[in-house]
Amino acid sequence: MLLNLRSLVKRFGAVTAVKDVTLDIAEAEFVCFLGPSGCGKTTLLRIVAGLEIPDAGELLFRGADLTRVPARLRNFGMVFQSYSLFPNMTAAKNVVYGLECRKWSGEAIDRRVREMLALVHLEDQAAKYPHQLSGGQQQRVAVARALAPQPQVLLLDEPLSALDAKVRENLRGELRDLHRTLGITTIMVTHDQEEAMEMADRIVVMNAGVIEQVGSATELYHRPQSRFVAEFIGRMNVLRLASGPDGLPRLSGVPLRVADARPNGVRLVGVRPEDVELAAGRADGENRVTGTIRRVVFLGNMTHVTLEVGDQRLLMELRGPGPPPERGASLTVRLPPDRLRPLADS
Repeated sequence: MLLNLRSLVKRFGAVTAVKDVTLDIAEAEFVCFLGPSGCGKTTLLRIVAGLEIPDAGELLFRGADLTRVPARLRNFGMVFQSYSLFPNMTAAKNVVYGLECRKWSGEAIDRRVREMLALVHLEDQAAKYPHQLSGGQQQRVAVARALAPQPQVLLLDEPLSALDAKVRENLRGELRDLHRTLGITTIMVTHDQEEAMEMADRIVVMNAGVIEQVGSATELYHRPQSRFVAEFIGRMNVLRLASGPDGLPRLSGVPLRVADARPNGVRLVGVRPEDVELAAGRADGENRVTGTIRRVVFLGNMTHVTLEVGDQRLLMELRGPGPPPERGASLTVRLPPDRLRPLADS
């Protein structure tokens, strides 16, 4: 592993922002720290960058302890949310700055600046100042500046959140392509689950200073381990079950078979709206529950239907032609056993 985070702790007064975090990051991997505001993801990134010193734990790079090594000696590139370009310097001069600080020669600087601006498709904008560039172009300059000194790790602190939706969508594809081209180990902080799912090899989901789960987008979506992850990644129905006399969990009195149930039973399950099936016409009679339609939302390519099952709500997606169901009507659905995910109640 390239980077090893070992039992890291960071406190700010009475608040513990990072709580005993341990994580390994491989060379050339693209990792996203994902979570809501205040979950500790930016603090963790700043510890990696050397901008914060942890109160406990250690950070290893290729086995060497970097925990107290200053940021300027780590050779990690950093891109901030606010671009942080020098307003009195052209795009080219912004890229030059880090190279001059590292004592590169004039000829090597000129060649590297041309390479970097070409890499981010800004060759024709080299002489412009930041105020003459769009937000997306400014962030491309910031990326070029961070990559110019050939850093060993690229750190991205919510680099797209200040951009409008269309520019953000285009730029995240470009950043992912850059990573594939350069093969540089990249760590990005974001609160946008779609952004993380598109860009990352692995996603580190954080909540209240701890890591809830680490995995690929597919793993987190289809096999969430906790209620927090299930509800944070995509849409998820979280249903609380009662224990029946036969040992089977029950939803509104109906026994449910859960394929991945633990030996000691299951009290909380998640099911994606797209996995809830209409029961009509199916021969399989297990896991059928009946509810009352409380909300119908037509979205063109699908219809969202919210059922009231006992005292809980169940969202399902209907696709294909046909009239939408009516509010107040009764509807029976099937919850496939292999699509019910036992969840820890965190």
